[in-house]
Amino acid sequence: MDSNTLALIRELNLAYLLLVQRLIQEEERATDTSHLGVTAEMAGVLAALSLGEINRLAAVPQLLCKFHFRAHTALSALADQQGRVGETGAPQESEPAEKYA
Repeated sequence: MDSNTLALIRELNLAYLLLVQRLIQEEERATDTSHLGVTAEMAGVLAALSLGEINRLAAVPQLLCKFHFRAHTALSALADQQGRVGETGAPQESEPAEKYA
């Protein structure tokens, strides 16, 4: 992988880790964290990571997040919705993607 690709992976990983940590801390781990794609044990570790540890973890050369679509139709609906742009650049009216999630 070239350095630009690695930098993009690191940036995405960092944003993902910071977001997940924030969501876990806001929920105070009192609720189910499976919607975040992490177990309760993982949530405990992620919540306790320092910024330096998060930076080191984000630098691994692989994506730490994954897509969590329950059905092919959800992804298709999102892709289709993005393709429906009128001449003004504004999205056209269509069914909400949440309907398929």
